[in-house]
Amino acid sequence: MEIKENKRKIHKRIRAAVIATAILVSLFVGTRWFLKRTGVTYPKGVYQPIALCQEAYTGTDTNPDPFIDSSGNCVRTRILPPDGFNRLDAKEDGFLDFLRRIRLKPAGTPVKAYNGETITDGNETVYDFDLGGGDLQQCADSVIRVISEYYYQTGQEQKISFHLTNGLEVKYTDWRAGNRLVAFGNYASMWKLSADTNNYDSFRAYLHAVMRYAGTKSLDGECSAIQLDKLQPGDLLLNGGTPGHVVMVVDVAENSEGECCYLLAGGAMPAQDFHIVGNPKRPKDPWFYRSDLEGDSIQVDGYTFSGTSIKRWNNGIV
Repeated sequence: MEIKENKRKIHKRIRAAVIATAILVSLFVGTRWFLKRTGVTYPKGVYQPIALCQEAYTGTDTNPDPFIDSSGNCVRTRILPPDGFNRLDAKEDGFLDFLRRIRLKPAGTPVKAYNGETITDGNETVYDFDLGGGDLQQCADSVIRVISEYYYQTGQEQKISFHLTNGLEVKYTDWRAGNRLVAFGNYASMWKLSADTNNYDSFRAYLHAVMRYAGTKSLDGECSAIQLDKLQPGDLLLNGGTPGHVVMVVDVAENSEGECCYLLAGGAMPAQDFHIVGNPKRPKDPWFYRSDLEGDSIQVDGYTFSGTSIKRWNNGIV
């Protein structure tokens, strides 16, 4: 009997030890998940800022396409304006200048998804900046990324602020002060969980946190509809929803009669490279003209927008 009793005690102790170990492991894993999810901990030195071209051209144009100069390293030099059109002047270090100088991948590079899957055959012009890992940087997130990078790189961090789908406004200045996003279901709040941080790694952690809980619906709530004749770089074609879609005006050219044409760029689901989207009405011409953007059936990137989809982010971009 004594032997059996000892065995039972040993078994109880083993079970207790196993349960305690499981609890400790769960707490450890849960704590790590919580710290990573809220952005208290984040990857260091993994991601790079959006790079601007130092050299506008490289090599020799080998593409017979009249709209594409394959030696161009940025939109300003890669995509040529239509005959009779000239690019509008851009303020130095303004948003249009930034959009025109973002480094591109070599001509002919296909659009790829976050998991390496090829989305297109390489006819699009693809921007050369990372997707940040995982299926986060989709269409609205790409817009959020480009706007935020511009403000970050030009010392205007106080303008980086976005609402989540549940309505919570998440400001980068709050994040920089050590506040982190805690979200469960429909609950979301900013808690002081970290020391003050102001570096690129922390900035990207902020973007990842926003991208998890923002989308076309929340972005739509931050925008106002505008008329087509007011359209300018940085404006959006946006339908908010689940799913919705959004593309951004990234360049503009004008002819002697005052008619403008536009380049549009965007990402999509699944998360994929930010790229110049084609005009389905003009397969060999990437520019969108006024007639392409009028009415209630605006065809862009396999998606149909309406005239009320032309919008401007309320914070304004210059």
